[in-house]
Amino acid sequence: MDMNRRVVIAGICLVLGLVSVDAQVELRWGRPNVPHSGACFYRDADFHGEYFCVRAGESVADMPNGMNDQISSIRIFGGTEVLLYQDGRFRGRSARYGADVRNLGGQGWNDKVSSIQVHEGSGWNGGERPPSWGQPQMPREGACFFTDADFRGQAFCVPRGGSYASLPNGFNDRISSIRVQRANVMIFQDGDFAGESLRVNSDVGNLGGRWNDRISSIRVY
Repeated sequence: MDMNRRVVIAGICLVLGLVSVDAQVELRWGRPNVPHSGACFYRDADFHGEYFCVRAGESVADMPNGMNDQISSIRIFGGTEVLLYQDGRFRGRSARYGADVRNLGGQGWNDKVSSIQVHEGSGWNGGERPPSWGQPQMPREGACFFTDADFRGQAFCVPRGGSYASLPNGFNDRISSIRVQRANVMIFQDGDFAGESLRVNSDVGNLGGRWNDRISSIRVY
């Protein structure tokens, strides 16, 4: 191999090496500056305690010792979205978040995160399009939310992995029944996944009582 060719190959390896180093995320608990675009992950609920941050476009394939299964709340910046995985290397049960989460415990994720991906958001509410009332087709995995009991009236659907931290005008407190297919649903009486919550894993023909027309944020996983 001639000298020029060796120099070119060495240069390519150096560049690749630098890219690899830049792509890695050095994690440690503390109180760092928050990113312009990315997310911060807190040890305690309500964004309390020490935290670490990950910029949009970065990922954590395996949480290091002392940090695995330690996250209780998430704050999101710059319209990004976060994918959480229960196992390392982006495997196992997953959930997507496009807005701040004050308490992962109410959604079955408190201290259960082993790998993370942070992506640039693509629009409204961290990647989800605004809902639209109509007669949509039921997703293969997800849920549909109806204005009237017994799955009647207008509806909008959310695929598994989708969420709305704050339902917009015309949708907030309008849901009376839910149809579920191969998914779980968390409904919340307040925005930002706060207030009283209820987990649903099968069809509910009539929410009735304290839940009828009382839903302000939802998560489908």
